[in-house]
Amino acid sequence: MSGKSFLLLPRRRALFCTNTKLASNYIITFKRDTPDSVLQEKAETIEASGAKITHRYNAAIKGFAVQVPDTSVNAMSAFSDDPHLENFEADGEVTTQGQALLK
Repeated sequence: MSGKSFLLLPRRRALFCTNTKLASNYIITFKRDTPDSVLQEKAETIEASGAKITHRYNAAIKGFAVQVPDTSVNAMSAFSDDPHLENFEADGEVTTQGQALLK
């Protein structure tokens, strides 16, 4: 597989192929009906774990771009059973068949 790793996250059906060996940047999205107070609570939990929120999404989607130090990666697994969670995936370039779809 020459430098590529495959990442299958809990509760997710898709298999993502990224060009990084261990992702430390993640995109965490929440369901549209998630209250802002819950998002604030999740942001505080993320930052308390040692991760850094690098971007907050609040227009088309609700969620965060998160930079996670290697020592905090396990803390992020706490989100896998969260009822408000929509998606939790490694940030990076994603392709369906190893080539760009748009040129």
